[in-house]
Amino acid sequence: MTAPANPVSVSARKRGAMLPRFTLGSTALALLISIVTGLYHRFSAPATEVPVPVGIVIARADTSAWNLGTEHAVAFIRECADDDARGLRLLDIRARESNIRARIGESAGDAYVAGFEYQLGQQSDSLARIILK
Repeated sequence: MTAPANPVSVSARKRGAMLPRFTLGSTALALLISIVTGLYHRFSAPATEVPVPVGIVIARADTSAWNLGTEHAVAFIRECADDDARGLRLLDIRARESNIRARIGESAGDAYVAGFEYQLGQQSDSLARIILK
């Protein structure tokens, strides 16, 4: 009597090619949790979203640009500790503004700048006076 060439395949055939029930159940549960979490995050507002103030007019289509501007203002204040970093970040902000204007439209570029300036004024009034004068 000779030994089988591949003992793993023999034992797999004996058990069948099916996964155990607990693996299928946990896979289905993980998939369900993933779908529910994805749907929740898709339809819920981001935590960093700043509502547009009453005095500022932003088209509904440009609220994403507004939110991006506010996020970049918060990052500007948090991450830029010296004048060199601020200068480079301001160049990046202006480049992004130009890119938004060219690819999306003038109103979206205006909304981006308005969001940046608004949030900069809310977060650091003295820094906003220096930069935006």
